Amino acid sequence: KWSAIGNGIIALGGILLSGWIVPLIFGTQYADAIPCFRILMLSYFFSSTFRTPSANILYTQRKVRVILTITLLSGVVNCILDVVLILHLRSIGAAIATLLVHIITSAMSFGYLCHYLKGATE
Repeated sequence: KWSAIGNGIIALGGILLSGWIVPLIFGTQYADAIPCFRILMLSYFFSSTFRTPSANILYTQRKVRVILTITLLSGVVNCILDVVLILHLRSIGAAIATLLVHIITSAMSFGYLCHYLKGATE
């Protein structure tokens, strides 16, 4: 819960302040990257709130095969989405592909963790 709140504040801040952050850090010539930055901040939220913590907990429970399966699947899905979305949407497509992969892998790892913990408490 606290992780979601903290990461939500960071992501929302990044999204809302992206028009200021991108030119300040990278220069005004990269202002066209602001939409990508916003999408990647949303991706950060899903990854840091759900995917990374649940994967780390699953590693501590020696569920390496599950994490390996999710990792391999995410690699394949990422490659496919990159090719398809970059061809149609260019850099925005790459950002959307990353967001979709983070949402999918977050759902898989967090879902499996919930399933595993439910079984461990019964």
